[in-house]
Amino acid sequence: VIRFEGVPRPRDVYWGNNPPVCVGEVVVVTPLDSENILGLDWRTGRTRWKVPASRLGTSRTSFPHLLGIHDGNLILSGRSGALALGAEKGERRWKATLPPNHEAAGRGALTRDRLYLPVGEDLFEYDLATGKALNREYLGFSYPSQPSNLFLLGEVIARVGVESMELFFNAERMLAHAEERYKTEVGTFRDLSFIGD
Repeated sequence: VIRFEGVPRPRDVYWGNNPPVCVGEVVVVTPLDSENILGLDWRTGRTRWKVPASRLGTSRTSFPHLLGIHDGNLILSGRSGALALGAEKGERRWKATLPPNHEAAGRGALTRDRLYLPVGEDLFEYDLATGKALNREYLGFSYPSQPSNLFLLGEVIARVGVESMELFFNAERMLAHAEERYKTEVGTFRDLSFIGD
């Protein structure tokens, strides 16, 4: 029998629950209790590069969410905005900062060329190549301060929190898109699976 006495020391947590991301010959990981984001050689497991979380922002947990990869850049997000690191060497490529007195409430989401962050009742849009702010759209989230995750399903934005799930879409735009695809690609309405594309 093993007996432990006293109060266990809580571990420091630096990152969100992020899956590994593979880019070329590098596997990028963010172990919850490691201060570093690590770029590992996929063949040997050896560390190619590491960047302390404290070097990425104003606090050790400024950018805890590893959202994915775009054009060789790792995209991370946090309360103050987002940033891109080069996947091969871990160098900073760009940083997108939210306006003063604005905080993202949860994970952002990526499309082929855009990054979206939920901020209050708004959705902020950024260019993934440069980090440049492109748009701010009022969506009227029901629980604007509740941490949540965004999912993009075609033209539908899903915001999922602990107590709620909200879907946002422009029905007219989706229908126009479906009609255009029908005219140019499908020819019949037997297959409408493309409507969310």
